[in-house]
Amino acid sequence: AVRGGARMILHVEAEQGLRGSGAAAKFMQSMAEYAREKGLMLFPRCSYAVAWHKRHPDYDDVLA
Repeated sequence: AVRGGARMILHVEAEQGLRGSGAAAKFMQSMAEYAREKGLMLFPRCSYAVAWHKRHPDYDDVLA
């Protein structure tokens, strides 16, 4: 969901064949880097996105 300069992360899920490969983590990192580059803020709502951000405090600057 888009709210001005914030992006709500409602759900992150990898396809069955990609689960356990790190695909969702790569997606989250790419999203955080994109947000940083564009000056956007991320508002994680799904449990995976929240947990990923807790494990990667170096991206706290993009959290809404």
